[in-house]
Amino acid sequence: MTHPCRYEPDINPTYLDLAEHYGTVVIPARVRKARDKAKVESAVLIAERWILAALRNHRFFSLAEVNQAIAQKLKELNNRKFQKLDTTRKNSLKTSTGPP
Repeated sequence: MTHPCRYEPDINPTYLDLAEHYGTVVIPARVRKARDKAKVESAVLIAERWILAALRNHRFFSLAEVNQAIAQKLKELNNRKFQKLDTTRKNSLKTSTGPP
């Protein structure tokens, strides 16, 4: 039997398998920190709407073609300047996490 840990929470094994399959990482939000969740959900919503809106009238004939178009739009989104800041998502990520 496992006990919940506040600082190192366990991730559902099925969810962990899904993340590993897609080559991504699952970082659980902090307990009782609802503000963290809203920021992440907002960022995902912006990316989803911006990319889907740009590609909605395109016709793709393979999954690779769709993935390539999404990757290109994501790169464009990350290089766009914020409305109220003189920086981009790509640059703000570099400065907030330190050197790559």
